[in-house]
Amino acid sequence: MPKTDLLFIDLLYRPKGSFDDDFATITKAVDGQRIFHLKVAQTGRFGPILQVIAAIWRMSPPRVVFLSAKIWQLMLLAPLMLFKRGYAVYHFRPNTRGGMHDRVLPWLACMYKLAAYSAGVQDYLSQVTGKPVPLLASRIIEKHRAFARLVEKMDQDHVDIFCPGIRPGVRVPIDYKELRREVETALGKPVRIIVVQDAGADTSRHTDIVHWAPMMLSDEDYTRHFDESLVIPMKFASNYEARSSAMINDALGRGCIVLTEAHPITAQYGLSQGMVTDLANLPTVIKRVASGQFGPDNIPGFDYAEAKRSWTEFLKLGA
Repeated sequence: MPKTDLLFIDLLYRPKGSFDDDFATITKAVDGQRIFHLKVAQTGRFGPILQVIAAIWRMSPPRVVFLSAKIWQLMLLAPLMLFKRGYAVYHFRPNTRGGMHDRVLPWLACMYKLAAYSAGVQDYLSQVTGKPVPLLASRIIEKHRAFARLVEKMDQDHVDIFCPGIRPGVRVPIDYKELRREVETALGKPVRIIVVQDAGADTSRHTDIVHWAPMMLSDEDYTRHFDESLVIPMKFASNYEARSSAMINDALGRGCIVLTEAHPITAQYGLSQGMVTDLANLPTVIKRVASGQFGPDNIPGFDYAEAKRSWTEFLKLGA
C-alpha cells in the first residue's frame, strides 16, 4: 500500500520563490489525494538526486511529479520512471544551452509526461517533442472577486500604479512621465502615485508622484500594492525567455490591468481585448469595462474548476 498517491518534487526549491504558491494551487486542484511535497534546496550536485531516490523508495508513490528540476537531473532520474508514472513541468527553454534542450526533450518525453505553465512554453514543447503538451494552472484566479475589485478601482477618483520587480534581464524601467500622461488620458482621472520596485534605483529619491519601493517587500506590502493599484506596468526584457509570469497572475487576481508590450511571455493573452494590454489599447479596454462588455469570464487565467480539470486530466486521476 503506497504511503502517498502523489509525490511532488521541487529540486530547485527556494523559500522566497514562487514554489510554495504553485504548490498551494496544486493542493486545491488535487483535493482528496494523498500528497507530499518534497522541497530540495540547490545544494551540492548529487545530494538532491539521492534525496529523491530515497523519498521514492520510502514512500513508494505510484505517481512522481517534478515541479522544478534541471534537465540533467531529469535525465539521471529517468530510469526510475520505468517503474513509476513520471511527470514533469517544464518552465522555459534557456537562451544558453537551448540546443541541448531541443535534443534531449524528445527523449525525456518518452520517460515523463511533460506539461507547461505558459502557452509559449507549451507550443515549444509540442513542437520539439512532437506530442501534445497540456497547459497547467500555477495560480487560481477567483474571477468574480477580481472583476468586482476591478470595478471598485475604476470607480475611484484617482489611479494608483505599481511597477513591480524591475531588474536587469527580467523587467526593464519605463518612462514614468509618459505612463502617467497616457493613463490619465485613457481614464480621465489623475494618477495619485506610481510605486516603483527597481533593483537599480535609489529608493530614497521620491518625487511628488513616483515613490521607490525596496526589492524585498514583505508579503503584506506586496499584496497591498496590488490591492491598491489599478494599473500594473510590466515591460519584459527582450532576451527574457518565455515562461509563466506569477506577477501577471497576481495582478489579474487582484483586479488590476496589466500594461505590457508584445513578448513571448504575454503572447498568450493578446493585447487588445482585456486586462493584459498595452498603452495603445488601454482606452479600448477601459471603454469595454465601463460599458459592460467585459465581465468575469473575460479575465484570463484558471478559476478553481479549470485548475482542477487541468491537473486531473494531466495526472489521469481516477484512471
